[in-house]
Amino acid sequence: NWAKTSRGLDSTAGTTASIAIVRNRKLYTGHVGDSAIVLGCRDTREQSRDLWHAQALTVEHKPSNPKERERIERAGGSLMRKGGVYRVVWRRPAQSSGADSSPQQQQQRQLFESVPFLAVARSLGDLWSYDKNSSEFHVSPEPDVQCINLDYSKHKCLILGSDGLWNMVAPDSAVEMVHICERSTENKVFTDPDVPQNFFYNPSGSLVQMAMQRWMRADLRADNITALVVMLDPPGRPMSQLRSEQRDLTLARLGLQRESP
Repeated sequence: NWAKTSRGLDSTAGTTASIAIVRNRKLYTGHVGDSAIVLGCRDTREQSRDLWHAQALTVEHKPSNPKERERIERAGGSLMRKGGVYRVVWRRPAQSSGADSSPQQQQQRQLFESVPFLAVARSLGDLWSYDKNSSEFHVSPEPDVQCINLDYSKHKCLILGSDGLWNMVAPDSAVEMVHICERSTENKVFTDPDVPQNFFYNPSGSLVQMAMQRWMRADLRADNITALVVMLDPPGRPMSQLRSEQRDLTLARLGLQRESP
């Protein structure tokens, strides 16, 4: 019952999707498309330097990936290059003039055109890619899923982002930006009595700004940029409470008076 296009064809609407669930010291992820998930990890071998690095948790579902190409062709689909990029082909009824030009009549006469359409191999939606012969989607909605055990002494943050972010910002650079925001927030809150206790430098906003600036410097039209950062606090007392106590101790040591509420 999904709405058809203006030509009466199956819907071309679709989206990538990435999801992360943290429960009982485990991280569950699932994704379709090219919106990646990155885990920020502290280098436990360099305790004194507090270095963070990125661990990619997802692999982009691109048509150029041999595994995806094989699946698409097995389902009856094909790929074509457009602008140097492999795309999933939409075999759609060709437009023609005349009274008998409805999609149903064209299908009976087998008048089709092959259009290099989509640059991702999996998504939610994209009903146009359903193959009635194989009963499968060329653009698959089936996600890749995994579960990893969390070590809160090592695992520090999660970054979920669209390709508008990752096309311009490398995973290690993104994790470093989150780390900088975290350290800058603590330094500001712990040393400035005039700053509200809930003050923070927004790492998600910082990542979006970084990506946008790089798109502009490259003189390219920016793709949509979405970034979501989740800090992985260890179980126990809330981080806000621990920071409040640390703030009081630090300000007292510096001889500064905390702002009265």
